[in-house]
Amino acid sequence: MSNFNLKTLRKRFNITFSSRIFLGYFIIAGTSAWFLYDNLLDQIKPAMRQSVEYTLVDNANLLAEIFKDDVLQNTISEEKAQAILKAKQRTLNANIWSKAKAHINLNFYITNKAGIVIYDSNHQLEGLDYSRWRDVFLTLKGKYGARSTMSDPNDPLSTVMHVAAPVLDDQNNIIGVLTVYTPNLSLQPFLELSKKTTLKQGLILILITTIIGAILSIWLSSSIKKLANYAHTIGQGKKSTLPKLQGTELNKLSHAIEQMRIELEGKAYAEHYIQALTHEIKSPIAAIKGSAELITQDMPAQQHTQFIDTIFTQATRIECTIEQMLKLSELENSEQLDTQIFDVNALIDNLITQQTAHAQLKQLSLSFDHTIKDTHIQANQDLISIGLNNLIDNAIDFANPNSVIEFKIEKTDSNLIIYVENQGESIPEFAQTRIFDRFYSLPRPNGQSKSTGLGLSFVRQIMNLHNGSIELSNHKDANNNNTVVACMTLPLS
Repeated sequence: MSNFNLKTLRKRFNITFSSRIFLGYFIIAGTSAWFLYDNLLDQIKPAMRQSVEYTLVDNANLLAEIFKDDVLQNTISEEKAQAILKAKQRTLNANIWSKAKAHINLNFYITNKAGIVIYDSNHQLEGLDYSRWRDVFLTLKGKYGARSTMSDPNDPLSTVMHVAAPVLDDQNNIIGVLTVYTPNLSLQPFLELSKKTTLKQGLILILITTIIGAILSIWLSSSIKKLANYAHTIGQGKKSTLPKLQGTELNKLSHAIEQMRIELEGKAYAEHYIQALTHEIKSPIAAIKGSAELITQDMPAQQHTQFIDTIFTQATRIECTIEQMLKLSELENSEQLDTQIFDVNALIDNLITQQTAHAQLKQLSLSFDHTIKDTHIQANQDLISIGLNNLIDNAIDFANPNSVIEFKIEKTDSNLIIYVENQGESIPEFAQTRIFDRFYSLPRPNGQSKSTGLGLSFVRQIMNLHNGSIELSNHKDANNNNTVVACMTLPLS
C-alpha cells in the first residue's frame, strides 16, 4: 500500500496530462455543483414555508376581523357557518406549477378570551381548551403566535402549520384568537417539483461545465504539449520552429523558453566550440612549435625540409579545421533553406564521376543501382551534395582494398532513402553513440591520419535542416563480409 502513489495510478490507468487537467476541473466543478444543489435544497423548504406563513398571517387577520361580532356572541352565526361549509365543498380548477388543486386545504378555529375553542371549520376541536398551545397563548398576551405541530408523532411529514391573529373589539381589546392552519404536506408536491427542477438544471450546469472543462483541458494540454515537443526537439539538437500559442500567458511562456534557449544555447555553443577547437589544434600547434625549435641554420638539408613540411602540413590541418568549423557553425545557425527540385540519381552519378579517381587510388570501385527511376526531391542540392560527398569520403577511408562501394535508393510514400555501403571493419560498439559528435573520429585503417571528426557531424546537421535523418549501422553482405551502411533519409515534401 505504501508503494501505491499518484505515479503508480497514472501508469496503471494511463492517465494523460489532458485527462488529469480535466479530472481536476471536473472534481472542482462537480463538487461545487453538488454543494450548490445541496444548499438550494436546504433553502427551498424553509423558503416555501415562510411564503405560506406570510400568506397565513394575512388570512388570519382578515378572518379575525370578519368574525369579531361572532366572538363577542361566543358563537358563530348560522349564515357564516353555511358559507364556510359551501366553500369547503367547492371543487376547484386550479393548476399551480402543473399541479392540480381541487379542494380548499385551509382551515381555522376560533377561541374565546379564555382559550376555549368556540368554532372549528373541521368541527373536531370545539369545546377544547387551547389556552396552552403556543399560537393561542402568545396571541392572548399580545405577541405573534405561530406553531408547527405533527398530527402523527411517527410521521415527520404530518406537520401542520398554525398562524394566529387576535380578535379585537372596538376598543382594541383582545377578546379571542383566530388561528388558521394548513398541513405542510400540501407543500410536498411543490418541494418535489422544485427538487427535480433544481436537479435537472444542476445536471445541465455540470454537463456545460464538463464540456467547457474538456475544451479547456484539451486546449491547455495541447499548448503545453507543443512547448514540450519543441523543447524535446531542441534538446535532440534539431531545428524547430517556436510554436504559436493562443493566450497571452502561454505566449509569454513560449517566448521566455525561446529566449532562455537562445541564451543557454549560445553560451553552451561558444564554450563547447572553444573547448573543442582548443583540443583539436593543440596537437598540430605542438608539432609546429617542436619543429620550429629544432630547425637550425647548420642542420642537414633533408631534416630542414622534413621539419618545414611538418610545419606546413600541421598549419594546413589547422586551417582546414577552422574552415570546417566555420561552415558547420554557419550551417547550425541557418533558419531557412533555399530549396529546388533536382534528380538525386543525376547527383549521385555526378559525385561518383568526381570520386572515381580517389577510389581507384585505394583500389576501390563505385557501383550505383539505378532501379528507382523517379528520384526528384525538393531540397538544397548543394548541401545534399556536400553530405553525400562526406559519406563517400568516409566509405573510401574505411573500405577494404579491392572491394566495391555500393549506392542504392529506395522510395516510400513519404521518404527517399539513400544507402551508401562499404565492406570494412564494423563500427565499434563504444563509438556507435558518438559517431556523429563533433571532432569524434575513429583511427583509419593502415595507419592513415585521423580526420577532423567534423564530416559526419556536418552530414547530421544537413539532415536536421531538411527534417531528415542519417544513420550508420553494421551489417553482413551475401558473402558474410562485414559491411557498414550509411542510410540517409530525406522527406519527399
